[in-house]
Amino acid sequence: DLTLYDGVGEKILQKFDNINSKEPWFFYIHLNDIHGGATFHKDVVPDKFSDKKIGHNRYERMVSLMDGWLGKIFKSIDLSNTLVIITADHSSDVGIFDEELERLYEKTRKDRIVEKSSMIKIGQKIFSKSPKAFKPLRAKLSDKYRKKRDSVIEKRGKPMIEEIEMNEEDPYKKRVMKNIVRGTAQVYDDRFRIPLLFCGLGIKENRIISQQVRSIDIYPTVFDIVGLEINDKIDGDSLVPLMQGSSMKENPAIIESRINVSEGITSNTIGVRTSKYKYFRNIDNKFEDMALFDLENDPLEEENIVESNKDVVSTMEE
Repeated sequence: DLTLYDGVGEKILQKFDNINSKEPWFFYIHLNDIHGGATFHKDVVPDKFSDKKIGHNRYERMVSLMDGWLGKIFKSIDLSNTLVIITADHSSDVGIFDEELERLYEKTRKDRIVEKSSMIKIGQKIFSKSPKAFKPLRAKLSDKYRKKRDSVIEKRGKPMIEEIEMNEEDPYKKRVMKNIVRGTAQVYDDRFRIPLLFCGLGIKENRIISQQVRSIDIYPTVFDIVGLEINDKIDGDSLVPLMQGSSMKENPAIIESRINVSEGITSNTIGVRTSKYKYFRNIDNKFEDMALFDLENDPLEEENIVESNKDVVSTMEE
């Protein structure tokens, strides 16, 4: 959970100093600065983090603070022969929070803290040093704590969920608020619209592309730019034609979300997105938790039109 300010930025720059530029190299960096609540986990908190001039919420301000470190990292790379890609595995509701939502988020974070009983602590300590034969007992103990924790969190959050249901907020804000209190497996655009930047080697001009692309397109795009052949069967497509100003057929994107529920099992939501529509449902039952949104006319995904558009649902299922 470290950020660039906790020493990670310095370690990255040191790594670059030790790279032999005459040999091919690949460096994967997974930053946690804007993960979760976009907060600093140590005492190194820049003064600017409270300055609303660099962002209207904590998430935006963290992105602004990352920018300085990204600048240092880019300066240490020879972009004439190095391809740099910036992207993410998912986005975050935190990015759209106002002050009210940030306060609700902080309150619910505290409500999710459930202290372990003395028996649980002692048991886990004993079993952590026990032979592998005791692993099932250790797992059973952890499961018992998880069920109790989730039950307590559920009970604490129920009054807030009921209050949110009764207030006069618009459907979009209600959904965000309920998800803050009790997260569910969902695939709304607040979680799935992420940046994808290519720069350096092979990128001839600054071009902003608004067409929907997919994470699986990154791999073939890299191979295309660096001039390597792909000998395996893959599902992605190279995005180089888009970068060069040519047109490409827009492909539908598969989206999926999963979350642990109180019984210890996983709840799954799966869907498909185009620029026109977003459709999703329960992964195990095609008639459960169904939703269809017209993204062109309803970008906040407030009106579920699944019942009146069975033909679109059928197409999306295919």
